[in-house]
Amino acid sequence: MKIISLLFALAFILINPFTLLAQHEHHQMPMQKKDTAKAVTNPAAKKSTPNITNKAVRSDSLTDRFDAPNWVMLMASRKVNKRGLFSFSLMLSADELVMGENGYPLLFQSGETYNNKPLVDRQHPHDFISGLSVAYTHMFNKDIDLTAYLGYPGEPAIGPPAFMHRISSINNPDAPLGHHWQDATHITFGVATLGFRYKIMKFEFSNFTGREPGEDRYNFDKPRFNSWAYRFSVNPTDNFAIQFSQAFIKSPEALEPEENITRTTASVLQWKI
Repeated sequence: MKIISLLFALAFILINPFTLLAQHEHHQMPMQKKDTAKAVTNPAAKKSTPNITNKAVRSDSLTDRFDAPNWVMLMASRKVNKRGLFSFSLMLSADELVMGENGYPLLFQSGETYNNKPLVDRQHPHDFISGLSVAYTHMFNKDIDLTAYLGYPGEPAIGPPAFMHRISSINNPDAPLGHHWQDATHITFGVATLGFRYKIMKFEFSNFTGREPGEDRYNFDKPRFNSWAYRFSVNPTDNFAIQFSQAFIKSPEALEPEENITRTTASVLQWKI
């Protein structure tokens, strides 16, 4: 069994997922054909600062200095009659299998927990099943279409694409320091989104689970559908995207269950080779 696990972990490291991700059309913005290597985001999040003075988890062990973030994404789509498109996506990560339960070292990183204590200077491992979703898009004409999306886990309509879906992750697969504060909802156990596109504009509305994934990276957390989000986006060209979004998130943090969050984001993304 150990040999099988090691071979599985090695396969995740050797398979280059970034080629797949660079071609990935982000499911919540199907008119955005290409992701970006340049992004400017200005999230205003009402979040409390974790106690990093004496109760956080740090480690100087040599075995905890191994850094090998990894993921692979599979996607499939099929036309339904002349105007419909059915899509399926699956995203897997062997972060915990490769690097352990407390993730990998990342100076100044914060957010998430390990053994019910805040992680500091470390990036937490992502869930083994980081994404499992289906979507259906119906085109009324060349200018108008409607999309219904379900994810368990999935991503609600908040913020720009998470860092691993941007082309910049090809050169730097480590999470940015703002990952937990900007992309915290990118693995959400229970998401339903409805999107309406008119020409280069799109409006999306999501109902989703506010609580972030627990420390068990191999289970499916309970869906609650107690939070809401909306996003308005404009794609003037194939390589330029603008979005504004806002989310009302109920009890996202396990260590602070009484705290709710209103997260507001705006971003400008440009893709260029």
